[in-house]
Amino acid sequence: MKKRLVTYLLVSALAAAVFAGCSKKDGGDAADAAATDASVVEEAAEDAGAAATASLEDVAAAAEAADAEEAGAVADTTVAAEVADEEVAAVEDESVTEFVDEEVKEDADKEDADKKDAEEAEVLVVDPGTTYTVRFGGNIYSSPEENAANVMYYANPGDYLTIVERLDNYWYKVSYYLAGEGIEHIGYIQIQ
Repeated sequence: MKKRLVTYLLVSALAAAVFAGCSKKDGGDAADAAATDASVVEEAAEDAGAAATASLEDVAAAAEAADAEEAGAVADTTVAAEVADEEVAAVEDESVTEFVDEEVKEDADKEDADKKDAEEAEVLVVDPGTTYTVRFGGNIYSSPEENAANVMYYANPGDYLTIVERLDNYWYKVSYYLAGEGIEHIGYIQIQ
């Protein structure tokens, strides 16, 4: 837009100068008239040139003002974009923080559950001479080693075992009766 305006002003000034120099008249009076016309045209050209220069200065000032406005608008846009980027980063950080907080909470809940299970396991440490009700079921072995050849009986949930002795690693020596037999059996079970 600015370039078109400047080009238009320059072309107009050039056209005025060209038309001023091209007109001639015949005769003496015509020569005087031509000289007068030439001086008038020169003055008009000078005025047009001065006006064009003034217009160019005005155009340049207007162009600088427009450039400043554009620069300000670009700066405002840049600042707005930076603010938006910071807000997006803050939201992403908040989302990550919430995700991490959820993960930490889940881990803490799992730890609490594990501690509770461990405490319950500790509560399950049964003193010798007490009767223990089987909660989950499990194999009773002939020795405190877990292998298939060693299995004597499967204690079902709800069965009663009498604790004879507590051994290492949650192993217990127990006595139990098989239904309808009336004979006391001795075996080993791991209670956790």
